[in-house]
Amino acid sequence: MEALTRKTQKSQRAVGMYMEARRAMARNNGPESLHVAAYEFREFMNALPSALDVPVVTYKQLQDRVRTFVGDWKSMSGKSGCSRSGDWNGQIDDELRGLLESTTTFVAWFDQLVPSRKAEAILVLKKLARTEHPFPDALMKMRTDEWSDLLGYFNGLTHHNSYPDPDEFSQHVATLEEFLLEQLAPRTFEDQAEIDRLIREVEG
Repeated sequence: MEALTRKTQKSQRAVGMYMEARRAMARNNGPESLHVAAYEFREFMNALPSALDVPVVTYKQLQDRVRTFVGDWKSMSGKSGCSRSGDWNGQIDDELRGLLESTTTFVAWFDQLVPSRKAEAILVLKKLARTEHPFPDALMKMRTDEWSDLLGYFNGLTHHNSYPDPDEFSQHVATLEEFLLEQLAPRTFEDQAEIDRLIREVEG
């Protein structure tokens, strides 16, 4: 987690979740400890966008915006002469026009500020990367799929959808850590060259 802390000063909350997950794993006092660890790992992954300054809409912001939209819908749809017993017919009147404009505004806001999980994962990966060069499309897809699979695994255990196997759980945690390290502190060319040299030496 030192690499993440060096990456951003806002990572303290996310790192705390990660450390709590690790403590739950270390307690090893039954399957419930792994459910707790899964919850903290899921929250850690969900907290990374904020820690990395990826634009995130808070639940309250989304709730307020939806309430405003629902209020507009109820008010204008009730006044529009185009709505009769739930059916929409006739020429667009001022009330329906206002409702369509409100819907267009809401949809545009949602698309811009509430990204899909995949889009959010792409933003996180770009923020984690130590280079400004774009990922090749194939590599980006592979990375986002891997991230989504990890998040899905921890999320499933959080909801008690399955019984956690300790070895499988540890492997997923190791995969998460390797994933983060590869993004935050990738091996340099010199590191890889040295590894290749050692392999050749052992094989020889």
